[in-house]
Amino acid sequence: MADTLKDIPEFFESELGESIIARTDALGSFRELGPPDLCHIIKVNAKPGIKEIGSYHYISGVDASSSASLAAYLNSLTYSMDDAQSWFTKSNSWRIRSGIYCCFNAFSRVDVRVEVKIPGGVESYYVDVRGERHEATADIWQETYLSAVLRAILYSDDSYYRLAGYRKVDPIMNLAAESRFLEAVEALFWKGWQLGSKPEVQVATSVHNHLADGVMKYFSDSFRYAPAIELFKKLHKQDPDVGSLLAKAYIGQNEEIKAVKILYQDLKLSSMSFPLLHTQVDFLRSKGEYDLALKLAKYAVDTTPSEYLTWAKLTEVYIDLKDYKNALLTLNSCPMFTYSERDMHRMPSPLKTHLPIKPDIISSGIMEEDAAGRESEADSSLSRLPAPALHGTFAKAYSLLTRLANALTWDELLRCRSEVFVMEEEYRKHKANEDHRKSTVVRSSDEKLSQQLQQATLDNTKPELSKPANVEKPKQAAEESEVEQQAEVSISFGNKRLCERWLDNLFMVLYEDLRVYTFWRAEDAHYRAQQTAYRKTGTEWELLGDLALRLWHENEAKEAFEMCLDHKFSAKAWMKLLQIYAKEGNTQKALLAAVKLTVYHERWYHEIVYPTEISRNLNTLIRKAGLSKMQNILTSMNLPKPVQKLMTRYFDYGELFKVEGYELQMSNSQYSNGPKYPPANRQLVEQKKKIHEHVPLPLLFKAITQEAKYNKNFANAEWLYEEVMADYHSREQKERYFTEGDEKMFAMIAGTMVRYASTPKEAMHYATLFYKDFNERIRKPSRELIVFTNLIYAHANQPTPENMQVALEVYKIALQLGVYKHEPAIYLDNSFGAFPSNPIEVFTTVSKKVLQYHNLILSPDKTEVLPFPTRLFSR
Repeated sequence: MADTLKDIPEFFESELGESIIARTDALGSFRELGPPDLCHIIKVNAKPGIKEIGSYHYISGVDASSSASLAAYLNSLTYSMDDAQSWFTKSNSWRIRSGIYCCFNAFSRVDVRVEVKIPGGVESYYVDVRGERHEATADIWQETYLSAVLRAILYSDDSYYRLAGYRKVDPIMNLAAESRFLEAVEALFWKGWQLGSKPEVQVATSVHNHLADGVMKYFSDSFRYAPAIELFKKLHKQDPDVGSLLAKAYIGQNEEIKAVKILYQDLKLSSMSFPLLHTQVDFLRSKGEYDLALKLAKYAVDTTPSEYLTWAKLTEVYIDLKDYKNALLTLNSCPMFTYSERDMHRMPSPLKTHLPIKPDIISSGIMEEDAAGRESEADSSLSRLPAPALHGTFAKAYSLLTRLANALTWDELLRCRSEVFVMEEEYRKHKANEDHRKSTVVRSSDEKLSQQLQQATLDNTKPELSKPANVEKPKQAAEESEVEQQAEVSISFGNKRLCERWLDNLFMVLYEDLRVYTFWRAEDAHYRAQQTAYRKTGTEWELLGDLALRLWHENEAKEAFEMCLDHKFSAKAWMKLLQIYAKEGNTQKALLAAVKLTVYHERWYHEIVYPTEISRNLNTLIRKAGLSKMQNILTSMNLPKPVQKLMTRYFDYGELFKVEGYELQMSNSQYSNGPKYPPANRQLVEQKKKIHEHVPLPLLFKAITQEAKYNKNFANAEWLYEEVMADYHSREQKERYFTEGDEKMFAMIAGTMVRYASTPKEAMHYATLFYKDFNERIRKPSRELIVFTNLIYAHANQPTPENMQVALEVYKIALQLGVYKHEPAIYLDNSFGAFPSNPIEVFTTVSKKVLQYHNLILSPDKTEVLPFPTRLFSR
């Protein structure tokens, strides 16, 4: 006789309807997007005399565009009733009698509710802050729908918006739903400021608000900027400030020229718009033009001095310029705002809580729970660090301060601080001198006044007493003389500023972080030297990982999080590692992290696929490696079927919405199932060019690999290479920005052309072009080594005397450049995912064939080749 839902969380009420009453009472306290949706149901038992029970759960992502869609969700709960039978009953005697779905309209500040009676009718209405009911209009429904979608998008992974028993489903499941979302955004865009904004924005505007943030997050997480561009083009006509959003979308689409034109035109119309100025500042910073960025950042501060964002952006530019004193002074000038908590409402304590686990998750064998016991304990010096408690502008300012500390040493930062701010000892000394001077001036003024009064008569008719200036003049003179006396003493003091109390506190927070971090690294080094295990609990390793990330030490953070997972399961550690692995391009480890997190989230009712932090990082990898490669790596992991099904949702989303990289399909015969999409080859690229569609570098790389390696059509590969070089030279001439991913991709293309050239002569030609055409940023040691290796391979693979001699000469050049003298880590470049993790070993293996052919060995210092010493074996 189970009175619970099978796979949906529930909180049971002590009194029927108390959760609805609590929500109604809290309506007036909501200031921004509002709380999650609330679903309340009442269950009755078929047996007479058994009391009705009420339960509720939180949810987001349900389609709130009409009463019918919300009623459909309530009706779906009837199929989730636990039908477990006991030995004396034939069926479950509990059923859902009625339900209420509550969804907050953040535009009109009302709570829209749909009440369903089963069986029976559907009633929809909205409740205002006074608790009064009103009929819901079409406009109210549109606002409610958009409010619900924005909550689902912005708070999908928000650590400050977490609740037990909070179910999350996909807000946008197909292209039709996305079109409806864009229509609602276009209709309500100019009301977006009513929703509020990020904590660091003081005054919400048409482009700095939760609506604009939600749109940008939704499209940027999948690198699909085309729909956003079309939307902002329509809105741009009414307000030049929208040009900042349009320019960002163009830059994300790799159409920087259009972005620059938009910024140029809009700044002529609205030169004091700091969103436009900041977009241009970020673009200039990405190109290394810090001096130009500084001028614009200063102008943004002049035009909008009351916003934290303008001062913070200027601080970042000063840090880029290594002008740390001005960076500190600017940071000190940032206006700070009190952090406002997310919109939530307190519920009465539930009578009981039901948090079921889906059977498929249990049977998968992969689900792990957060560990309890000793592994959850932590040293107080770690657990009580104040930095994690910072929020809003204070957290952002602390991040800037840690950037300064990372660029300088702690001692240098303190020295810089003492040079720009008045220190306590200086202030006390100056205050004492100032008090002494004031007392001296007052005494001299009193003496002069006394003498004047003694000389004066009691005759009121005399003009001397009718002039009050005789009393005040000494005071003015005293001030002038005081300024003259202070001028020489306080020259150094006068050039300094008082450090704001909040910044002084942040220095103390930074000190605590650095103290613990330094002790950790010293202790770790000591144990390593002693070859002794360094022991910490899982929670301590997790806290150390957080600490290292705060201080911009990513390698140490990665090490700490991996150590944490050796001791216990931690969703936080897996999430941080997923971000690090995705950044490194480590697809295998990133997918493992995604699997662990997906199972964990599914256990806690986070059924949402996109937008989430997991999907964003997987989309980053799809963009680099292609969808097909990711799918095949996932298949090779041999996951249980329920888990495999959960993971394929991310890739199904990529195919349906065509995220960047979805078309990079492997079409060679090693995959028996065959390609799902046209292979990446010359024909596909030509088709895209005919319709003037942008051809991304990853697609060109896949096409070159397909033609040269699998199709053995090097002529087509050469044609594609010409397209790559045209793109490269166009960027160079127009001074367009090269991302790190672009640079890696250019090098990978060059390496592929060398390796799979149809003749050794052509391989040499493309190796020469690599040095001739590409800039130094692309020709990193790791990439040079790959080109050397491929060039030797191309010649040694056709072992004629001439080719083997050329291979030997290339090998000697590599030795002269000191390939074995560099630290091994310099050759580790995750952009070359097709090669083993240690390229120097590959170089050594490929070169052995050349050395054996010429009967040579490598010298002990690995800088030259020597004849093979046959005398040792003469006997």
